[in-house]
Amino acid sequence: NAKTGLNDMIDFIGQTIDVGKSTILEKWSYAGDSTEIFAKRFKKVVAVDPWQAGYDKNDIKEVEASFDERLKDFANVIKKKMTGKEYFETHQNKFDVIYIDALHTYESVKTDIEMFLPRVKVFICGHDYQDKFPGVKQAVTELKKEIKRFADTSWAIKLWEIK
Repeated sequence: NAKTGLNDMIDFIGQTIDVGKSTILEKWSYAGDSTEIFAKRFKKVVAVDPWQAGYDKNDIKEVEASFDERLKDFANVIKKKMTGKEYFETHQNKFDVIYIDALHTYESVKTDIEMFLPRVKVFICGHDYQDKFPGVKQAVTELKKEIKRFADTSWAIKLWEIK
């Protein structure tokens, strides 16, 4: 169950940092299911997604409209309609947590991890760590850090200790 898995991941993160005072960047928010879960628990959520056609068979305008409707009452969500690369070329901020759920190829996940690592304060996380997506597993495993896995195939890696 996605909701249980994400909440378990947030609980795990909460053993290290105060989630209610923390920031998270979510790469690829799609219809906002996970964004809403993050918004209920994190102080600030930056949702980065280009909402471009071609990712799947769904009408991307409808998907984005679903995101907008679902998150309209959350003042702590900042929507950024751009790619992750565009975001980091135009914004210098760091995040306590970065959650990657974009393209599920090795090259894409590895590129995202390399791009985001300098911007992570404590945890890098993501979705779809499973045999169905060997590229995701390979890219995450190459970090050579302890990977905490959750029921919804989310994963979390604590990169830094808070001093």
